[in-house]
Amino acid sequence: MRLPQARLEQVIDRFGEVEARMGAATAGAEIVRLGKEYAELKPVAEAARALVDARGEREELERMLADPDPD
Repeated sequence: MRLPQARLEQVIDRFGEVEARMGAATAGAEIVRLGKEYAELKPVAEAARALVDARGEREELERMLADPDPD
């Protein structure tokens, strides 16, 4: 199964938004809600970031393999 890059970026972006809002939240109910969403998103966002990074590294390695003379 191949996850679309856009979907991975969406998860990563949402995690960043939640993380930023947690720092600015003052209402107790909002803090609780954001804390729960943060806890649920964190492992998913970390895995998505690792996958995005691995794909980027793979693409770079494939470019290096396609260029037999790096000079």
